[in-house]
Amino acid sequence: MLFALALLPFAGALLLAALPNDRRRLCAWLAGAFPLAGLALVVMQAPTIMTGEVLRWSVDWVPTLASRSVSGWTASRGCSRC
Repeated sequence: MLFALALLPFAGALLLAALPNDRRRLCAWLAGAFPLAGLALVVMQAPTIMTGEVLRWSVDWVPTLASRSVSGWTASRGCSRC
């Protein structure tokens, strides 16, 4: 859900950029529809937020980064050569 909320403005911008200029009315409707869709996603999560739960979304990017040094970089100190 949070992933969709984060990508929604970018998807809307790409779609609007691909539309021809002579379709102004369609562009206007779509430009309004994407924020409303984002608002709907937020409202759907309102009961969860009202109970005090924090919405989280994470992706394991490099799971081994925290356990060892990778080409001079350590997870706790940044660049070990600096």
